Amino acid sequence: MNKTNILIMLIALGLIGAALAAHAQQAAARINWAIRLGKHQGLISYNKRYNLIAVCYDQDVAVLDPSGKIIWKAKLDGNANTLQWSPDGNYLAVGTSTTGCNFGVLHIFTRTGKLIYKEQLHGDVYVKWNPHQDILAAAGFEAHILNLYRIQDGKAVKLWSRKFDHQVFHVEWSPDGSKLAIGLAEKCLPEQSKYVAVALLDPHTGKTLWSTGNLGNGWPFYIAFDTAGKEIAVGITSSPSSGQLVILTAGGKVLARHKLGAVGYIAALGGDKYVVVASKGDRETTVYIYSNGTLRSIHQAKGRVYAGLGYQELISPDKSLLALPLANNTVQVVNTKGLTITELHEPKGPITAAWISSNTFLYSCKDGTLKSVTLLEQCAPVTVTTTSTTTVTVTVTKTSAVTNASLSLIAIIALAAIVASILKR
Repeated sequence: MNKTNILIMLIALGLIGAALAAHAQQAAARINWAIRLGKHQGLISYNKRYNLIAVCYDQDVAVLDPSGKIIWKAKLDGNANTLQWSPDGNYLAVGTSTTGCNFGVLHIFTRTGKLIYKEQLHGDVYVKWNPHQDILAAAGFEAHILNLYRIQDGKAVKLWSRKFDHQVFHVEWSPDGSKLAIGLAEKCLPEQSKYVAVALLDPHTGKTLWSTGNLGNGWPFYIAFDTAGKEIAVGITSSPSSGQLVILTAGGKVLARHKLGAVGYIAALGGDKYVVVASKGDRETTVYIYSNGTLRSIHQAKGRVYAGLGYQELISPDKSLLALPLANNTVQVVNTKGLTITELHEPKGPITAAWISSNTFLYSCKDGTLKSVTLLEQCAPVTVTTTSTTTVTVTVTKTSAVTNASLSLIAIIALAAIVASILKR
């Protein structure tokens, strides 16, 4: 093997490596449709059973089909904070607030747009359905109130109402629906709140089973149970650039604390594994994986993800991808290994996101535009010519499942092919 052949081999390997890295990290994406619904950003909730999309924008709620066609829309009392479909897909709950948090309103609609319940509560209203029943928890933030409702014969019946010493900021059900966790805070601004706690309630009676006591400063923006219901992850935002992740046992004891940026999202991935998204002001966002007591950073992006906005569902249904609407006018899709799958430039300012399937998601922008995006799986041949008579072709499939191990295997096969072609001369 002479020096010329060695040089050719090294150049070929470099080209193949660069092509593989680019293909592994960037998948093609198609904008299916875009529609401007109003003047301001919209919160999104997807109805899997009936394949419907609910969007709140301005002071309206609209339900769309998968093609972006509006099926029905209705006026809301105030601007939406949260919305969510019931587990059977037949009801849509929307919580609103007015400027200054003077009052908020709980709205419950049927799937076809009929308003069956409306109640005024003080401050921002947050809603969360039991994962297995038509039972709804609704919190009135400023009023320190948590209410529980059951849908019976097409009507909403209030089961109980309870007032707390602190503001009720987040509501989350255990995976089996047998427990209800709430986040409590002291003040309307996270920088001013010197008290943050989590309490676990019996949803049948509303009684407190345990409370953590003070966990620090700020707001409890996210609470997530692990898939077995044995641990609880709490994301606290203390300022636009600081916060912490607290891991609790099922009995409310603190297992671990980790200082992060402002925690904007947490999702359980299976077992005791979570994905956590935290931002340091408008500068950067970091994606972490927490598992078995260890927190590790897997991805960093410029710009921030808006913390806790409308209980975003940034994780795909198969728990493999994250859609990150970033304040630097981009939408990044990354996998849970930290690889960037695609990046979309969005000058209108993406602010919320939600997934329809494992490869299709929606995002809304500050100007009220809603877009549907599908990630594409494509095969693209990478051809490297070593001489006029020797050609090596490598085909790479662009999917989110490309791993470092598979890249190494492809590179080794390519190297073997090149070396074999040279040695035969």
